[in-house]
Amino acid sequence: MGSDHRNAPYFWGAEEPEHTVYLDAFWIYRTEVTNAMYQECVKVQACPRPAWNHSSTRSEYYDDLSYADYPVIYVSWIHATSYCKW
Repeated sequence: MGSDHRNAPYFWGAEEPEHTVYLDAFWIYRTEVTNAMYQECVKVQACPRPAWNHSSTRSEYYDDLSYADYPVIYVSWIHATSYCKW
């Protein structure tokens, strides 16, 4: 994590020192949050609704039961944090 100003062409001064970081296990890319899973959080008012109901290829997505097991989209970092805390 971080960078070394001698090797990083876009170093901005706030990234030193370069160092190793160890993390406990986590689930990134292991379990996608589906529309149905996220809707449970919205239902109890612990999460805001996604910014839009559509996708780039479908006019109805988030609220369409056909896509309940598809990944939730149009959620911000704040949305994701709310879901994780919930």
